[in-house]
Amino acid sequence: MVVNETKRESYVQRLFAGERKRVDLGKKGNKERISPSGAQGKEIVRKYKAKCDVCGLSYMDPSQFVIHHINGDPSITGTQNLALLCSNCHNSIHNTVNSQIKDYMNDQKRTTSGKQNIPKKTPRPKMVKVDCGFCGGTGRGLTGFYHCPVCQGERQIEVFSPPEKCRVCNGTGKDLLGTTTCRKCGGTGYTNIAKRLD
Repeated sequence: MVVNETKRESYVQRLFAGERKRVDLGKKGNKERISPSGAQGKEIVRKYKAKCDVCGLSYMDPSQFVIHHINGDPSITGTQNLALLCSNCHNSIHNTVNSQIKDYMNDQKRTTSGKQNIPKKTPRPKMVKVDCGFCGGTGRGLTGFYHCPVCQGERQIEVFSPPEKCRVCNGTGKDLLGTTTCRKCGGTGYTNIAKRLD
């Protein structure tokens, strides 16, 4: 069966939200499971057209299916909180959420212990303006009638310091024939430009 990842992820998110709420409220241990009535079970099977809502497996062997509590609270047995899932999809969803909850609880412990892992700010790289390699800082294209296609007529481009000239075009910004922009540097003449001009 093909798993509908969108539906699976939706179930994971809703179950995680319910479980995280329980963790935040300090509720631990096993939850009291209230099984849906037989009539509710039949209604759920009918609602989901006798197929797993995630992978579409047909409901032929009831032992391969589970009625899933969408928000993770097994005491809420209204049909809006129940879904028909095959055992594989149900276990996959719960295993994913259990892993996420474990990570969430570890993060909570880390932040409440006073030893927060605050990432160090990395210094921003210094930027410098240099003459455009393609037009040589004139702001004009090859014919001289139009703006340079690389710097858009601004004459200079921003690069990270220190500027690194392109080895393919030797900083000219042109191909070997001198008629088009260098493919390596995009015509700037430098390999460490701050932003690509596309």
